Amino acid sequence: MRSFRNVSDMKQKVLESPELLQQLQADPTSFFQNVETTNPFYKSGVFLTVIGILGLILLSALIIGAIITLKTYNTEDGVMEIPDFIVMLGSTAIGALAGLLAPSPRNDT
Repeated sequence: MRSFRNVSDMKQKVLESPELLQQLQADPTSFFQNVETTNPFYKSGVFLTVIGILGLILLSALIIGAIITLKTYNTEDGVMEIPDFIVMLGSTAIGALAGLLAPSPRNDT
């Protein structure tokens, strides 16, 4: 199985290698059946790493927000304020996780 990043990479490698050029000219169908494109986003390791990092950000925002709330609780007027930055981190991480985990729309027409 031959691996190329994109069409330009395949073109360059085929033109540089007489063996690949000969295989392409001899049987184009089998040549293209053995071609694998490598897009790092479609590898499960990259996807799981991104999900893990976003999950850590979300959990740390929740924990830090809870700690700040418990330490800064004012018993006189009952005001609990979480810094806007922590709220922003948590909501951004939730939105990013929802966007990554939601199924992609497909064009079935």
